[in-house]
Amino acid sequence: MRYKNCLIIWLNYFNRELTRKEGRRIAVNKAIRNPTLNELRDILLSMGYKIIDVKKARYPSSWWVESGYVVIDKDSIASNESKRSILYKTAKEWRRRRGG
Repeated sequence: MRYKNCLIIWLNYFNRELTRKEGRRIAVNKAIRNPTLNELRDILLSMGYKIIDVKKARYPSSWWVESGYVVIDKDSIASNESKRSILYKTAKEWRRRRGG
């Protein structure tokens, strides 16, 4: 399905067990072990984003792992905020919630 005017945040971006080649976009020391789609959804909702979560999707670089992704409406994102800054803010909040 194609989404217009949206950002896609894959669960693989935060998975500590994956390499950069397999889809991780966060530094290993900031990444999460065994991230879940429900946690990602809850964190992004608490940060004030309008989202849609898609379960049972496979990231192309690690197609053998069934993970999922979240679609963020660009209208709910500040104009000066980049995808990278959203990823790092999400990872920071995730680690805070998990106590690490």
